[in-house]
Amino acid sequence: EKVKTAIFGIDDAIGAFLSTTGSVLGKLTSGDFSGAIASFRSIGSETAKAFYQGQQDEINRQKDLGLANVLESNSKLLQKDIKRREALGKDGFDLEKKIATNQINILRLRKASKEEIQEAEFALEILLLERQKQLKDKASNDSKEGQKKKEEAEKKRKEDEKKALEKSIEAVNKNFAIQESEARRTIKDADELKLRLEQIET
Repeated sequence: EKVKTAIFGIDDAIGAFLSTTGSVLGKLTSGDFSGAIASFRSIGSETAKAFYQGQQDEINRQKDLGLANVLESNSKLLQKDIKRREALGKDGFDLEKKIATNQINILRLRKASKEEIQEAEFALEILLLERQKQLKDKASNDSKEGQKKKEEAEKKRKEDEKKALEKSIEAVNKNFAIQESEARRTIKDADELKLRLEQIET
């Protein structure tokens, strides 16, 4: 990698050298001797500056590529975590969102085309919209389920109330039957006593 970085620095340095040399020749041709001398004196510094800038650019590029590889490895691990969650019946949206975000950053770090980056951004947007719809549908289903449970609870309450009322009526009727039987027995006893009194008097 060091050799590769140095090569990029040399390429930039050669470019700067040729550019500055061309400037010197151009000024000599036009008769600008003082300008040509000034440009000639700057050849060394411009070449060195270009060399180090080329090296720095390549170092930054390698860092970006390294980070892109890290994100790519992270996304592969997240894919496995999603499968584990699915096996357990758990939601993996947060991981899917992270993977989609990683993909956008990977493309940017690797200096992908504008179209590729936009396509990855669009994929993330679709993922978020689908999630929004899922949550909305779930809320609607939960609401319907809640209403259904509420109606079932109300129906059960009325049935329990009806049963309790029927038991109360049954108890009242039973009590009334007992009281009626006792009343009849009392009347019978009274009639028997009255008959005995009549017999005694006669």
